[in-house]
Amino acid sequence: MKNFAVRVLLMAMFLAPVAAPAQDAANSQPLTRTLNVTGSTVLKPSAGVLVTFNVTTAGAVGAIYDSATSGSAATLIAVIPAVVGTYSMQFPFFTGLLVVPGSAQVVSVSYR
Repeated sequence: MKNFAVRVLLMAMFLAPVAAPAQDAANSQPLTRTLNVTGSTVLKPSAGVLVTFNVTTAGAVGAIYDSATSGSAATLIAVIPAVVGTYSMQFPFFTGLLVVPGSAQVVSVSYR
């Protein structure tokens, strides 16, 4: 009976769920998120990775650029579709992350 109790205790220790902070599964760095982006916004002025973006309110087509400033030459990373949805990327950017939603569009973005 004693061995059975020890086995049950060991199983409980190894099968117990462990809480973890919000992290990107592909990297141990925590994710950053910005919600309800409605206008041209630099979310990160340095290198990183675009993880996902969500179109929460449909509108005109928008874009996401590799740029640390708005209004300057930028490299297109992704086109933001004009329909509601979630889009996974895992795409690196080297200068910065600039999000430019389309007219009447609202997006949320996660990145690291």
